[in-house]
Amino acid sequence: MKNLLTLFAAIVLTYSVSAQTSLGLKAGANFSNVTMTDQFNDLLNSNLRTGFQVAAFVDVPFGGMFGFQGEIGYVRSGAGFESIVPLSAANGGPYEFFDGVYEPGFYEGNLTLDYLDIPLMIKYIMRGRGVQGFLMAGPHLRFATGASLSDQRTFQAAGEGQVTYLNRELVIGSGANRTISGSDFGISFGGGVTIELDYGHIIIDARYFVGTSNLRNSANPDLAMSNRNIMLNVGYMFPLGGY
Repeated sequence: MKNLLTLFAAIVLTYSVSAQTSLGLKAGANFSNVTMTDQFNDLLNSNLRTGFQVAAFVDVPFGGMFGFQGEIGYVRSGAGFESIVPLSAANGGPYEFFDGVYEPGFYEGNLTLDYLDIPLMIKYIMRGRGVQGFLMAGPHLRFATGASLSDQRTFQAAGEGQVTYLNRELVIGSGANRTISGSDFGISFGGGVTIELDYGHIIIDARYFVGTSNLRNSANPDLAMSNRNIMLNVGYMFPLGGY
């Protein structure tokens, strides 16, 4: 990973000398969810959660039809969960979810994940007068800065449901007492347009992030989850050194 970041930094420095490099800021909404292994899918539905992101970025055209866009920002994402069947011994329980073994009953929860976000995108640019389209794809690295879980558990006790509510922070990192992985690596791809102004450009883009890491700090492959995000952004970028 260090070698990959070094390579992209070298590309930016090489081409920014002669190309019209721009800096910018962007913000937008994201719609996040997770993919789950079959063991989780048999028990839980996962639902979209709406979050947001903000980022600073550098845009470096290579000349011709290609360019590079590197970003650093903050993303809030997550997912919602609800049990399909009671988490009971009759259905193979009790179960390990994020932070312990759950008693028999129904479950609803909302997972919130905060990340330092670093996408490194190669762009294919469709040049035009005033408005330009582009496609982009590249590696995407995230470092977890915060994680929390709020849930509602309806326990089955003496034939009646006992509802409990919990809202707590999850521990990030590696080791036996950690529940969320400290980093996530994936691929992003998407596209957008830039709109020329008297000075600078408006940029609008959409991308899809596919996480390849297990966001749960678990060595059990049957209990893996991976991030998925649809990200929509609007921003402004301005050229270094003027036109």
